[in-house]
Amino acid sequence: MIVSFFIYLLYLFLLLLTAPFRLLSDTTAPSWLTDTFTAASSYLAMGFQWLPKMTWTVLLTWGVSLVILGLIFGYRGVMWIIKKIPGIG
Repeated sequence: MIVSFFIYLLYLFLLLLTAPFRLLSDTTAPSWLTDTFTAASSYLAMGFQWLPKMTWTVLLTWGVSLVILGLIFGYRGVMWIIKKIPGIG
């Protein structure tokens, strides 16, 4: 019950935070922007054809390892801040 209350408070806060954007009228992206994404996707498709699969595997592995390292450093930073609070650390 208490957890659902806090989740509901978070929901209301997000509604309040996004209210100015939700009050605006709906818009569409300009055609040059959608054309840009279409061109970029075709260039990426060509890259997938020309580069060997091993290159993409190495890049994916590198990206995943960077994400994991970022999470580790983020955890260490949060724990460092928590330990600086008097009475906790």
